[in-house]
Amino acid sequence: MKKSKVIWEVEEIRGECPVYSVGDKIVIESDGVSEQLNFEKTDAVCMRAMDNLWNRLAWQAADDEYIQYHVGVIGESRLACPHVGKPYTPCGQAIFKITRKGFKIEPNCGPSTMDEKLEYPQASLVPKEVKRPSPPMYDIEVYVHKVVGACPQAIEGTKFDYVLMTKMSEGQCGFSVNSLYPYIAAMTLGAKAVDLGIAIEGEDGFVTCPAWGPPTCEATVIFRLHPVPAKESFGDNWYEDLAKIGHVSVPTYFMEKYASEETKAKRKQLIEEWDKLGRPRYWEKWGEIQRLFDKDKERAKAIVKDSWKTTDE
Repeated sequence: MKKSKVIWEVEEIRGECPVYSVGDKIVIESDGVSEQLNFEKTDAVCMRAMDNLWNRLAWQAADDEYIQYHVGVIGESRLACPHVGKPYTPCGQAIFKITRKGFKIEPNCGPSTMDEKLEYPQASLVPKEVKRPSPPMYDIEVYVHKVVGACPQAIEGTKFDYVLMTKMSEGQCGFSVNSLYPYIAAMTLGAKAVDLGIAIEGEDGFVTCPAWGPPTCEATVIFRLHPVPAKESFGDNWYEDLAKIGHVSVPTYFMEKYASEETKAKRKQLIEEWDKLGRPRYWEKWGEIQRLFDKDKERAKAIVKDSWKTTDE
């Protein structure tokens, strides 16, 4: 079983936060079967922020090659709290930078916008070389393994599919998703059920829903999580397609490798314009991809369908 310490450090606050200041940390230590907050080294715990740490188990238990790939190519070394900030919410958004003790994070695909004078993208953060293809990822088949009591939703033997953690088959009980998803996200990135503490042996993991069962609750459901090798990373397909059709807000690796010179020039021009405006938080021009899709819905549907072709076959 893997033991690790993961540090979530507040790198930026976009607005005002009543809990955190830049530099505050949340430290989570794992012993292989559970995760504990180290309160001596943790400055504050905001439960709303914790709700968004959905990939925490991947950082606790996945191998270095999986973490390195996603940090290097897709830039998943940060996570935001759920608050949008003004004019939508009274509190601003806290951005957490993630590190794992003993694991050196190599370049990711762009800095935060904490310092408006930062070079963007910061050349020192752009990977010079990325291993392709990506490390093998997994789709997760979730079976209703056992129902104790009478559940109105679950039937023993029923199967639900989570395709590369982003595409869920219909019929899944909403109450169970919060219990299952952190483990699904980690297993998708190669974390083993035994290392996650949800199995004694073998490759399948077991997780129960939040219901506690009879006699005062109708039922409790035990789910079995089974990993199936996926053919290709969803993120790779998706970002590659976006770069090819001219979207300017994709990770730098995909921009440099797949985008046209016209798209690269447009990205540079937009960044210059964004800088002159003071880097507004929710700049409407970063939403250009949605307008591209709205303008040509058939092309958009084809792109989305093509992104899933390797997993739907």
